[in-house]
Amino acid sequence: MNHAQIPSHTPNPRLLVFNRQHNLFPPQRPVLLQAKALHPLPGTTAQLDQAQLHHRAILAWQQLPHSVQLQWRELAKSVPSHRPPYDNNHHISGYNLFVSAYHGFAQLGREHIPEPQPFPEFPSAALELLQIIPGT
Repeated sequence: MNHAQIPSHTPNPRLLVFNRQHNLFPPQRPVLLQAKALHPLPGTTAQLDQAQLHHRAILAWQQLPHSVQLQWRELAKSVPSHRPPYDNNHHISGYNLFVSAYHGFAQLGREHIPEPQPFPEFPSAALELLQIIPGT
């Protein structure tokens, strides 16, 4: 593709742009707009299967009634985010909780549209170390 075929946008000369030295200057030439090239490798069979599974999860979410999506949203408020900031004020979205549940059931061989319900509390256990015997 040559430059004549690439769509361009001529910026407004009254707008100022930062350069690397943080100096302001008006743009002098048109900005070329070019689409991102597609990667030539489509992925492995397992990657394509996971992409299709994820696509089915997205379609399932989109087909849920809004009231059910809101139920997922409420359930997600108790699920902490695994991204910073790590505190109790941040949680995942109902969409992420739904897609996670969809993927989880699919990994168990039971792919279906999950119902919004709270997860039961996992039992906690503790072991007390009484003695360390070297060499065993």
